[in-house]
Amino acid sequence: MASRTHVVGETAHRQTIEVGEQRRMLAEQWTSLLGRIRATAGFDQFLRPPGMDRLHEQAADGPIIMVYSSRWGSGASIVTGDPEQRVRVVPLPDLTPTAAAQQVNRLWDALRAVDGDFTGRARAQQEMHALLGWLWDAITGPVLRELGIAEPSGPRPRVWWGLVGVLAYLPIHAAGHHNQAGQRSVLDRTVSSYLTTIRALEHARARPAAPADSAAIIAMPTTPDAPDLPQVDKEIHALSGVLPDTRIITGPAATHHAVAEALARHPVAHFSCHGLANLIDPAASELLLYDYATAPFTVAALARLHLADASLAYLSACSTTHTSPDLADEAIHLTGAIHLAGYGHVVGTLWPVNDLAATAIATDFYAYLTNGGTELPDVAHSALALSEATLRLRDRYPALPTRWAAHHHQGS
Repeated sequence: MASRTHVVGETAHRQTIEVGEQRRMLAEQWTSLLGRIRATAGFDQFLRPPGMDRLHEQAADGPIIMVYSSRWGSGASIVTGDPEQRVRVVPLPDLTPTAAAQQVNRLWDALRAVDGDFTGRARAQQEMHALLGWLWDAITGPVLRELGIAEPSGPRPRVWWGLVGVLAYLPIHAAGHHNQAGQRSVLDRTVSSYLTTIRALEHARARPAAPADSAAIIAMPTTPDAPDLPQVDKEIHALSGVLPDTRIITGPAATHHAVAEALARHPVAHFSCHGLANLIDPAASELLLYDYATAPFTVAALARLHLADASLAYLSACSTTHTSPDLADEAIHLTGAIHLAGYGHVVGTLWPVNDLAATAIATDFYAYLTNGGTELPDVAHSALALSEATLRLRDRYPALPTRWAAHHHQGS
């Protein structure tokens, strides 16, 4: 027995040495490979964190605000365009991980109740108002006060929000006390956009902006084995009247292949269809085209596209930014995928959207972007156009935040 123990011990010791040697060799190969890549023209910063000068450059048009919550502390890191100014950190003591999870659950409970009976619908809107008020008190109010824009004065400045973890589920862009006097809301004080990382924003801005001189409208008022969307025809009519050189793809013609081909030819893409978020396999989330049963137009399919002349994508569909809780801030959703495919500006939705509200926001968005159809879409003002359209719908239906708080802008 003693000799056996001795043999086993020697074997284990030898295996440990071999594993260590293998790891050392792999580390050397990794370092050598990185050196070769970084020696290649244009790849000198490969897998290196961006320097502060690059971060400040991306905040030249407005502050970038990264919001986080953890057991070690919660706060917002603010990067501005001033290279002489250090990154500012605003502590957010009320934004604990427990509180963040509670607000996400509050959001989901409200959305489940919004299609119920009258009492449930009324309670859902009250809960949404409570959520938006909490977001102002706990997060956006302190941040905007730090930036000196907590009070309305002059043109609303641009801001970019980066949300970590489950915070990505929350409508930070619509935070505020909308049912109280005083315009204490993000919508009234800023023009908001979202980003996943500052490097992703830099990548989107590095692509030359294609002129928005033609548009593809992918419209599915009727989808096989899915509820009809009766407002889509109205949306098509309104958009085709203001967008230039419009190609409308609808019905049986709206196949995976035809749509992918159209996206490569038209800088502006507008989808009016069902969106389906797959929380088990987020890469399988899809926009329901005519042949979705046999050729699904999924996150994975979108991510494989590389569109050189893409400019603006508008997803007038349900829950295009919804994903698995474990991947909430990883942008594995339809909005993130089409952004990755090349669109510098993307409009998406955080939850299922009302058909009437979706048409109203889309119509006002493009009317603003094209000056009533008299000009080519000025996609650089996409975030502002969406903010104006949202404010207009909010002012018409202030008691119904589930209708006007879902749409958001991602990109530059």
